Amino acid sequence: HETLQGTANLWLAMCKLPKPFPSFLRLIPAIYAFWNAVKGGSDTVTKLMDDCVLRVPKCHLNPETAAITRLIMLVLTLCHRLFQVISANSHLNYPSLHHYRAAASARTTFHVSLLQCNRIFKSELAATMSATTEENPISAANPPMSPSSTRNNQSTTRRNPPRQRVDGALPEPTTFGATILSKVKP
Repeated sequence: HETLQGTANLWLAMCKLPKPFPSFLRLIPAIYAFWNAVKGGSDTVTKLMDDCVLRVPKCHLNPETAAITRLIMLVLTLCHRLFQVISANSHLNYPSLHHYRAAASARTTFHVSLLQCNRIFKSELAATMSATTEENPISAANPPMSPSSTRNNQSTTRRNPPRQRVDGALPEPTTFGATILSKVKP
């Protein structure tokens, strides 16, 4: 009843407006405008992650890689927010949360934060590799064999277990997710 009355009141109020009407594309109901003003940052986090170019190649895409990619993006978004907090005014004298968010977005963008994370990860990898080389020069001189060099070695090949019959029938092989080849072709 209230919805019908509210719609009728809106229609009567709009009939009193001068014609032609302006574009209604940016007309937002008051309840949605209020929600947009007071909501948390979850929508902005999702937008940051969705706009990022971190994509898994189609040949490796399965539910597990999609979930792990999303978790990596959450960590990178957390790093971005931490970079914004660290670079903030030391006294945090912002008139409102809106002003702080605007200033934080102006200080560093998500792209800049991703580039900074890339530099940090590369330097940490280089430091780890050099520490590994110094601690154990034999293992550094003989890196683990690549999958292509172990294909001919049957002892290192993983195999699927034999298929069990379900109600007298063999189940269909899965076509999604990670699979292990049962036979190695030379």
